[in-house]
Amino acid sequence: MSSLIDTNILVYAANKSCGQHSVAAKFLKEKLSSRDLIFICWPIFYEFLRVVSHPKIMSKPWSLKEASKFLSWFIKFSNVQILTEAAEHHETLQEILESSKKITGKIIHDCHIAAIMKDNGVSVIFTHDEDFRRFNFLKVHDPLG
Repeated sequence: MSSLIDTNILVYAANKSCGQHSVAAKFLKEKLSSRDLIFICWPIFYEFLRVVSHPKIMSKPWSLKEASKFLSWFIKFSNVQILTEAAEHHETLQEILESSKKITGKIIHDCHIAAIMKDNGVSVIFTHDEDFRRFNFLKVHDPLG
């Protein structure tokens, strides 16, 4: 089964001081050692960098070098692939905006990720973020809860 790993799972897996670290790290290790394709996209990369380096979010913020090193480690696995927007991304976005409920403010970032997934035919996301349930074409799995 191919699936996308959301930012929060990566943050919890990478951050040893986080309460959900052991569960997220075990889950990520299992996914990376499986034959399943695992996807990520550039918005998740940037969000990961923003979250782990932010002093108001992390008690011990990472340097960008540390954060980049973690992401480099992650994408070197042979079953990890990076998704990008398709040529028809604008049409996909319009379709999602018309069919989904209450897409405003901070949900726009999740909408971007959902549109990239739809562009690429990926319908499963592993996340601890309930907001992805707004997109009826996604199957949301929470490995932490």
